[in-house]
Amino acid sequence: MRLFFIFTFTFLAYHLIGQHTLSGVVQNEEGEFLEYAVIYIEGTKHSTSTERGGSFVLQGIAPGQYVISCTFLGYNSMKQAITVNGDTNVDFIMTGQLFNLPQVEIKSNVNKLTSFPATSEVSKDALRKDNLGQDVPILLQWLPSVTTTSDAGAGIGYTSMRIRGVDQSRINVTINDVPLNDSESQGVFWVDLPDFASSTENVKVQRGVGPSTNGAGAYGGTIGLNSFGLSVNPYAEVNASLGSFNTSKIGVTLNTGLMNNQYNVEARYSVIKSDGYIDRAASDLSSWYIEAAKVNSKSSLRFLAYSGKERTYQSWNGAPEALVNGDKAGLLQHYNNNVGSLYKNAADSINLFGSDRKYNAYLYEDQVDQYTQTHTQLHWAKTLSEKFTAKVSLHYTRGLGYFEQYRFDDKLSNYNYGPIVIGNDSINKSNVVRQRWLDNHFYGTVAKVEYVPNANNIWSLGGGYNAYDGNHYGYLTFVEKLTEPYINHTYYTNKGNKKDGNIYVRYETVLSNKTTMSGDLQYRSVRYSVAGIDNDLRSIDVSKEYNFFNPKFSFNYKLSPSQKLTASYAVAHREPDRSDFLDNPKNKLPLHESLYDTELGYTLKKDKVAVEANVYYMNYNNQLVITGELNDVGSNLRINTPKSYRLGLELTVNTAISPKLLWQVNGTLSKNKIDQFTEVLYDYTDGYDIINNKYSNVDISFSPNVVAANLFSYHPMTTLEIALSTKYISKQYLDNTMNEQRKLPAYTYTNLRLAYAPKLKFAKKTTLTLQVNNLFNTLYSSNGYSYSYKYGTLITENFLYPQAGLNFMVGMAIKL
Repeated sequence: MRLFFIFTFTFLAYHLIGQHTLSGVVQNEEGEFLEYAVIYIEGTKHSTSTERGGSFVLQGIAPGQYVISCTFLGYNSMKQAITVNGDTNVDFIMTGQLFNLPQVEIKSNVNKLTSFPATSEVSKDALRKDNLGQDVPILLQWLPSVTTTSDAGAGIGYTSMRIRGVDQSRINVTINDVPLNDSESQGVFWVDLPDFASSTENVKVQRGVGPSTNGAGAYGGTIGLNSFGLSVNPYAEVNASLGSFNTSKIGVTLNTGLMNNQYNVEARYSVIKSDGYIDRAASDLSSWYIEAAKVNSKSSLRFLAYSGKERTYQSWNGAPEALVNGDKAGLLQHYNNNVGSLYKNAADSINLFGSDRKYNAYLYEDQVDQYTQTHTQLHWAKTLSEKFTAKVSLHYTRGLGYFEQYRFDDKLSNYNYGPIVIGNDSINKSNVVRQRWLDNHFYGTVAKVEYVPNANNIWSLGGGYNAYDGNHYGYLTFVEKLTEPYINHTYYTNKGNKKDGNIYVRYETVLSNKTTMSGDLQYRSVRYSVAGIDNDLRSIDVSKEYNFFNPKFSFNYKLSPSQKLTASYAVAHREPDRSDFLDNPKNKLPLHESLYDTELGYTLKKDKVAVEANVYYMNYNNQLVITGELNDVGSNLRINTPKSYRLGLELTVNTAISPKLLWQVNGTLSKNKIDQFTEVLYDYTDGYDIINNKYSNVDISFSPNVVAANLFSYHPMTTLEIALSTKYISKQYLDNTMNEQRKLPAYTYTNLRLAYAPKLKFAKKTTLTLQVNNLFNTLYSSNGYSYSYKYGTLITENFLYPQAGLNFMVGMAIKL
């Protein structure tokens, strides 16, 4: 009997005390926890699936040596040998891409074997660190050669960016390969898509001319936003932030996760409000985004719809330089030069002398810009065979909106009225309110076929065809002391039409184990016409056709496993925009531009350091350069210059000083020159005379010779990040004369960000962020314009766009 009890005790002790727990977490390379991954121990009956947060637990494991396997749909299966002699933890990081979607959903502007120099990519996580409501240009401000500006002074509302000194209208922007640039102005109005960064998976920025892409030619660079997402797990996410200038943001995102192993739906709604730093420069913005996807290992079908609505108080005109600088004598002189023109009544005068650098000329309550833009996209991609992949996209964008203006004592003849007789009075002038509308449609298709005969060669054939119809019209909503039929009177209407088609063929090849190269030939045809009556009552009738041939070549040479040389030569042509045709002060049709871009790059990547150096030479024929003046809606006026160039060196260094401290620095040194420039001045001293001043070898306007950024990121613990970022921009000239009286002085600003990510049981991820912008309260202006004329003596008027001093934002993001 004693032996029986001893045997029983020993047996129970072995099976109860000797059994252990095996636990762990499964996630992918992007840090996303994978729920419902299958875990099993080979050769046993022990198996389970991961739960919320990607965790799993297996109990009752006897001591011994085992092989544990982890599988998840769309990822590479993993096996790991383990020894169990106690409670054991095993974590898995699944490799590969879900369904290999990057291979199926091919991009038009991506080379797979041969890279182009001067390329930066910003991940979803990097975007969201700073995304507390500011527009996309502000989120990209730390990239090499990038400068940004904000009309309202705080990064919300009308914002824009330049790359290598090239303005927003000549930076080609696409969303999922679909062109975003406005067909007529060629600009990108980020305010129309508030908080789109929250639906963006990554952003690729190609400085200079890269591979062929859709839309207008890349004269300064290409920005490709990709919103194609596919979440494995369902989630709900709330983003909220508050900050200076009564700024607030609330955004809610819902995602179904992968349903039935092939379906995914995501929806977002966001609201952003801000009073702006500039007086009355308020923004009231809202947006929504929905994406439905059906995917498998061979194909994908995606439907996207997203929309933005903006109502912003106009702050287009900037502030007089003397007012920004606190120059009382200069301000009085400015006032005397412009009383009766810019300052027409007592309210205008009081506003000017009672304001500081936050001055806004507009006082009318509804001096607003209001516009809604809705995009729809349908994307189909399929792997046709082992060698062929195809993608076709359809898109349609609808835009409708207006801006409203109060005009004091305006001539009624400006609105196609003769004198209006009421009783014994003949009225030639009146206070009026006008609205100027834009009603536009943009639609088309984008397609690409990729043929991969073997691992060393890739052929691509792609292109797109897009059409634009834009109706421009304006009418009066108020004429003082007058009623019907004088209000709601349409006083001008015209229509712009543009057809834009391109086709390209690209070949990439591996020449040796060290050398790859690519060739890219694109043909682009553009037809643009605009006809009708313009807002100044001129009859307009423009019809132009352009045919461009754009070859591009790239070459890569591997110096060692960690070092690579890249070189490229690319040609780009670009047509003039609507303003170039209609606002040309010489009443002369503008010419198209041509760019011949040569780039040479060097990269070094080691464990703790990455270095990228790039030399570029951008040689222009007939470049359209900014004169410094604006038209009546705040757009820059431009003229052709026969010969000009941009020559620069870009350097980027990323290094891990320690496991907790990362240091990134980038800088651009450049020369940006016009060979011959003629300044046109008007002399009103004795009537009207034209003066031509000729200049040689002068700097291109708004092209600083030095742009640099320095970024430190310190992680004292895994849940806390402290980031300090500094940007330096050297002086920029407001026009092309290199006149020291017409410039933006150099400036430096520093931002501080604290991000804390506590681990909470009820949330998948939580982030608390404090962002302090312009930490040292630098008073600077990031944009401006200038015009000069003679009235006895030379008179120059500079207007600047001041940016906010010290300001802050606090944000919270919770993912459930």
